[in-house]
Amino acid sequence: MIIARSKLRMLKRLAMKTGIRLPRKYKRLLCKKCGELLIPGRTVRVRVKSRRQKHVVQTCLNCGYMRRFIINRKKD
Repeated sequence: MIIARSKLRMLKRLAMKTGIRLPRKYKRLLCKKCGELLIPGRTVRVRVKSRRQKHVVQTCLNCGYMRRFIINRKKD
C-alpha cells in the first residue's frame, strides 16, 4: 500500500510537471486535500445519494475532505 501511494503521488507530480492530464480513474484514487490513497472501506467512505441529482459522495477518513460525483444516465 505504501508503494502504491508513492507511485500515484509520483504519477501526479509527473503529470503536473509535463502538463498532461491524468485519467479520471487515477484522479479519483487520491484525496485532493491530503494526498491519501483512497481505498473504499479503509481510507474513504463512499455513499450514493439521490436528493436533487443522483450522486456519489466520497469522504476521506484521514482529513474529512468530501468529493461529489454526479451520476449521469446514458440514454439509449
